[in-house]
Amino acid sequence: MICMPEENQPALLSIGGLSRLSGVPVETLRTWERRYGWPVPVRLASGHRRYPSALVPHLRLVRRALDVGLKASFAVAAPKGELEIAVQQATAAEAPQRKTPIETEYEKEVARWIEQADAWDASGLDVSLIRSWAHFARSLAEIHIGVDTER
Repeated sequence: MICMPEENQPALLSIGGLSRLSGVPVETLRTWERRYGWPVPVRLASGHRRYPSALVPHLRLVRRALDVGLKASFAVAAPKGELEIAVQQATAAEAPQRKTPIETEYEKEVARWIEQADAWDASGLDVSLIRSWAHFARSLAEIHIGVDTER
C-alpha cells in the first residue's frame, strides 16, 4: 500500500509494499528494525508501519550485500557509500577471472541473463528467458523427436 503524501512529503509504503519493491521479506525488515534499529518506520495511530519510498534503493543494496556474503550487522549499519564500496569489492573478489572471451551462443545468453538480473531488469530478463525457452523447446523437438521446426 502506498500512502498519498501531502505536498512536499515523501510517499510512504506499507511494510508489504516496501518488501515487494526491495525484495527483502517482511519478517526480515521487522527483525532488522528490532535488532539494528533500521529501517525506522513512521507509525500510524493504528500501529501500522509506513516507510519512505526512498528506502527502496538502499534496501536493495543491503540485500545485494548479503547476497555477496557480507554480514547483516555490517550491511544494515554501514553508510550507503561505504556499503557500495564493500559490495563492489566483494563482487570483484568472488567473480572468477575469465581467461577466454565468451564464445558460444549459450554463454552469451547466460551472460545476458546475469546482466539483466544484476540490473534488476525484470521485464528484459522475462523476455530473454521466454525466448530461450522457446529456442530450447525447438531444439529438443528437433533432436529427440525428429521434428523440423523450421517449417
